[in-house]
Amino acid sequence: RKRYKYNGGLNLSFANTRFGDPAVKSEFSTSKDFRVTWNHSMDSKARPGVNFGAAVNFGTSSYNRYNVYDYNTRVNNNIGSSITFSKSWIGKPYNLTMGLNHSQNLSTRDVSISFPDATFTVNTIYPFQPKEMVGKPKWYEKIGISYNGVLRNQA
Repeated sequence: RKRYKYNGGLNLSFANTRFGDPAVKSEFSTSKDFRVTWNHSMDSKARPGVNFGAAVNFGTSSYNRYNVYDYNTRVNNNIGSSITFSKSWIGKPYNLTMGLNHSQNLSTRDVSISFPDATFTVNTIYPFQPKEMVGKPKWYEKIGISYNGVLRNQA
């Protein structure tokens, strides 16, 4: 952990598993598998108003079957990932969140990816409100405007 910066870890695993006798071609096969796990979090003191985080778990569908010895991990058929970036403008009503999400069923080999997944919001602003209130507010000074936009692509 870097002081006031970030915390996380990365693990890359590669395996080339061989089955059967190489001398008997009809009974010999190989399985080339990989797994990537990455965790990352950013300390809020590092850059106020900015946050980045990742929890990535991605790999081939047969990695758990041939290369993991823990029972619970071996029978787990679903893995997923999430990467998120968010920015809040200090003193401004704007917020932006962008992300990538991934889910994978290891049995069926179905993969679902959502990217980009973005949300932009503008908190309520009152454009007709005076900087200093004098007396009771007028009806039009109570008019507020806000915005929420979402962009999502899913495959």
